[in-house]
This record gives sequence, structure tokens and C-alpha cells, in this order.
Amino acid sequence: MFPLPEMIIAVGGFACLHLAWTCVQQEVVLISRLRLDAQL
Repeated sequence: MFPLPEMIIAVGGFACLHLAWTCVQQEVVLISRLRLDAQL
């Protein structure tokens, strides 16, 4: 059986670009809502 990925579910103000980039670097899955007017 394969290992499951580490996962973070973020809401509201926690879903920022810094958190997303940190998750990418640490190979963690980030699940979050994204505003339609987000400036990524």
C-alpha cells in the first residue's frame, strides 16, 4: 500500500500565497478556496 500525502485544509485568511508556496516546498497538499479576484 502506498503512503497518503500530508494534507492541509485552509479557510479564509490562512489561504495566502506564502502558505501555498511553503506547502509546495514541503510537498504538502493544500486545499483552499480561492477568490475569483486573487492576484497570483
